[in-house]
Amino acid sequence: MGVVLPIGEQEEGHEGSSVTQLEILAEALDKGERLTVAVAFERYGVYALSQRMGELARKWGYPVESRTIETPTGKHVSEYFKGGVAYG
Repeated sequence: MGVVLPIGEQEEGHEGSSVTQLEILAEALDKGERLTVAVAFERYGVYALSQRMGELARKWGYPVESRTIETPTGKHVSEYFKGGVAYG
């Protein structure tokens, strides 16, 4: 089951309802998605992924984890995923 977050700034167009970026990202992580900045922007229109992941972890206690991966072009980027227990 996903985390329930208070409604704040609204995002239109996600499955026909108004939801926050945090809700969108939590739902994606609950489904097992691994998100990079490029993936989050392409799929969900989220620009500031590291800030949103920090908000999920610090403000809401969501178990966000990250690791550095290498892209096919050799660039190193952060990849975020749902972990075990959040700190804070």
